[in-house]
Amino acid sequence: MDRWAGCRGADLVRRQPNCRADISKLPQLIAVCGRCGWRTAEAGYQIVSLLPRDAIPAIDNPRFVEGAEADEQYHEDEVVLGVAINDDVRAYSVPFLSGHEIVNDVVGGEPIAVTW
Repeated sequence: MDRWAGCRGADLVRRQPNCRADISKLPQLIAVCGRCGWRTAEAGYQIVSLLPRDAIPAIDNPRFVEGAEADEQYHEDEVVLGVAINDDVRAYSVPFLSGHEIVNDVVGGEPIAVTW
């Protein structure tokens, strides 16, 4: 039986033909592979990246809207990540972050990275 397992979001681990590795050890193989630099071919698996490096662009200068405009633009049950630093408060839409994954911003004079 051919098996697949997820690895780091857009990466997949694919079972290779004639593999003799124990499939029950797959989570440990992925963890060790990532930490120790094993070539996955040695374990009988290959990591396949679906997107090239940096294919999902970061947002470096986010634009924010005032509360009244946000009420019109977003649903009241929309999930956001909230950040408050030194009386500066921001909300980052999780559905929007799903398409970008990281926002580099300055909140309350402090540089931050917001990620999802």
